[in-house]
Amino acid sequence: MSATAGIGYGLMKAARLGFGPKACGPAGRRALDAVLASIDENGVLGNVSYGTRMGHDLQFYRDIPIQPTGYGQALAILCLTEGMIHAEAAEAAA
Repeated sequence: MSATAGIGYGLMKAARLGFGPKACGPAGRRALDAVLASIDENGVLGNVSYGTRMGHDLQFYRDIPIQPTGYGQALAILCLTEGMIHAEAAEAAA
């Protein structure tokens, strides 16, 4: 989920700054929806894998713990903030 948050943030920001095609905005907002669905009642982003280093086989990746991490929370904050900017811009345009 941390990757989803980071990619969503990047897509929304690229759309806002005009660095990507128009489809970047809606794609980023779909990522934001997934991030929002993974935030628990305490405001913690779940479904984040612990740091992933190189492994020797597929089982290595299957065994990576899923737990809250600082980088996951930080990427969620970036994604949420950019989502708020998009929401405010859409509201102002309406």
